[in-house]
Parts: sequence; structure tokens; C-alpha cells
Amino acid sequence: MEIEKIDRKVEVLFTKSDFNRLTQLANLANMSISRYVRTACFNKKIYAKFTQEERVFMTRIFNIGNNLNQIAKALNAQQKNEELLLRLRISLDHLDNFIDKMLRNDS
Repeated sequence: MEIEKIDRKVEVLFTKSDFNRLTQLANLANMSISRYVRTACFNKKIYAKFTQEERVFMTRIFNIGNNLNQIAKALNAQQKNEELLLRLRISLDHLDNFIDKMLRNDS
């Protein structure tokens, strides 16, 4: 089997204390820093901070919150009119339905 040449470079920035710690860990493992980082990088499982379902849920909540903020801003500016009140009712209905759906885990 042919050994693949290492010829790609990635720049990673560390704080002074993190770099010192990395150097110590590489030395303890009797490895170069590059080899230590490659080994650590490819031998660890990375977990996403949020699942796709959680990201969709948060996006929907943020969008609803943004709509409500826009409506509240307009109402606070005394721009009360029928269209605005209708938008408020619709947004509140969407929020209520969405929360009910999430509580039932119907996503």
C-alpha cells in the first residue's frame, strides 16, 4: 500500500496557554504537534451542538419572535390600524398552533 504524502496545510490559531498545553500533550505522547493534532482530530467522534430538528425548531421560534417584535414596535409607535391588528392575530394564532404542535411532538 502506498503511503499518501502529507502536503496540505491548515492554519489553526491558539492562545498561548492552549498552545503550551498542546505542546505538552504532544511531547507526552512522543509525537510531533502535527501528528498529535491529526491523531486527535481523526480518532474522536464529533457531535453536533444541535440536531437538525432542534435547529428547525429554533429558527421557527426566532421567526415568530421577530414577527411579534415588529408588531409590538408598530403598536408602541401608535400605528394602530386594522391590517396591523390582523397581522397580530395571525401571528399569535401561528405561535399558539406551533407551541401546541411542539408539545404534542408532532413537529
